[in-house]
Amino acid sequence: MVKFSKLKIGHLYEVQVWFFVQDHEHSLTKLSGKNSVTLDNAAGKLPPDGPIPPGAYGNFVLGTFKATSSTEQFVYSIDDSGGQYAAISSVALRDITDSGGKH
Repeated sequence: MVKFSKLKIGHLYEVQVWFFVQDHEHSLTKLSGKNSVTLDNAAGKLPPDGPIPPGAYGNFVLGTFKATSSTEQFVYSIDDSGGQYAAISSVALRDITDSGGKH
């Protein structure tokens, strides 16, 4: 679980999650919250047989939400369609309220 705290209620936030592990194991990480998305560490470059090749860059996702509480969270897990593990490489959170929702 990833939990954000000290949020300002009513503010608009942008969250970016990136997933990449160059360990030659294909894995899918599912992020669950109000909306769900699956990130693939092979980023569409998975060969039909064998390890993840060089040049696979992982995936990232951007999303926005309005804080309804001073804490918000999302869960990450192994996607039902396969994978060896669930992982997140990095997470960035930005308050974009003053930018009018544009970053």
